[in-house]
Amino acid sequence: MLHFNAFLGKSLLFIGPGKSKEQVNMKKQIKKADYTACLNDVIIDYMTDFYFVGEKFIYDYVSKKMPESFVRDVTKIFLGLHKKHNKRIDKTYFKKKITNDTFNFVSSRAKNIDSSAYDLPLLKKFTPKNMTVLSNLLNYFPYRQWEYIRSRTLSNALQVIYNLGFKEVRLIGFMDSPTFERANYKNQEAYLKDAKKKYKDIRSPKDCAKKDLNNSFKYQKQILDTLEHVYKQNDRTLINLCGS
Repeated sequence: MLHFNAFLGKSLLFIGPGKSKEQVNMKKQIKKADYTACLNDVIIDYMTDFYFVGEKFIYDYVSKKMPESFVRDVTKIFLGLHKKHNKRIDKTYFKKKITNDTFNFVSSRAKNIDSSAYDLPLLKKFTPKNMTVLSNLLNYFPYRQWEYIRSRTLSNALQVIYNLGFKEVRLIGFMDSPTFERANYKNQEAYLKDAKKKYKDIRSPKDCAKKDLNNSFKYQKQILDTLEHVYKQNDRTLINLCGS
């Protein structure tokens, strides 16, 4: 079982689904890092040391596709949320899937913090709910070590990565563009098709309005700016290799 600061001082390459992976020498980037991690269906293309996943239907799809070494060699980190979010991995689901190498985090509930407590430059005017999340990330992470602050899957993973002790974290395949263009849509289309049988409200990002994607991009970018600041404050480094 993992524990806090288990990888103190080590470097990590965190791989996402975006097309920016095509802009770098991935073999070189993987070799440069002490450890590698990936999110959701990216594990199908890159067998990394750590696998982060939040949704039940994605993990079900991925686990069917993976070889025996996935169960044996990859540390799976379930980004569990509150049970009312029925698509996300919860404690009941976790207990069914748990293995000796699984590390589970359960999110905190956002505190009622005045948005004025957030003092970093903003890309745009965000809603009060978004400002509460940003304020929590800035002021309460990484000090609440047994929980993470619920926002986006990427930021939840980066909080866990911080608490595992990694000193330098490099991102590739995240925040590539406001359209969130993926390197390969095949796996996403397959697990969304399965998920729609159970969750009628699921839709592909490709079906979202350009305005909604752009706003989501700006919010995610603000979250990354916040986490980069927190990493730096605590003598850690967070680098986005795609440069968006």
